[in-house]
Amino acid sequence: MVRTLVIIPRMYTKSEFKEAVAYVPEDYGAKSDEFWSYVTEKLRLFRGRIRKVFRESLSKESKEALQTVSADDERSYTLIIHLLEEGAEVKQTEDPILVAESESWLKMIKSSPNDTLLEFYEQSLAERNRYVANHIAQSLGDGEVGLLLIDSRHELELRQDIQVIKVAPSNQQIIWSQQLSRQG
Repeated sequence: MVRTLVIIPRMYTKSEFKEAVAYVPEDYGAKSDEFWSYVTEKLRLFRGRIRKVFRESLSKESKEALQTVSADDERSYTLIIHLLEEGAEVKQTEDPILVAESESWLKMIKSSPNDTLLEFYEQSLAERNRYVANHIAQSLGDGEVGLLLIDSRHELELRQDIQVIKVAPSNQQIIWSQQLSRQG
């Protein structure tokens, strides 16, 4: 049976915008509402069918692990809690060592940017992406539907037997990713 992974590019939080580009776009509130309305509408097609929830940087399989999400990204947290109430389970998505490594490279780049550090950071991200893709492939069973919330700048190469459905208003995601990419 076909395995399905619904990917929702994470909506950047106000704090992420401030950190990356030093300001929050004026239309943030309206675009955020538009984004989450769109996602909510599209996910109705999967109501009660999503069995596994994966989220970028999540390295434990528990509701307690979601506490870090709730503080930073309330709407994402609310969506995940709703899916758990419908029978889904939170799955570890990343290796905590790989997450810490890439975050360390990023901090070094911010304080002392150079090509060598950037290359190490990109290698670290590639390792994280491979881990995430492999972990999803191992966790998602035949006929199951999973949901992944992840930064749109991640480039996952998922197995061919996993049907991928991306859910996001395309124009908004592209614009905001470009704003952050130019700065990061």
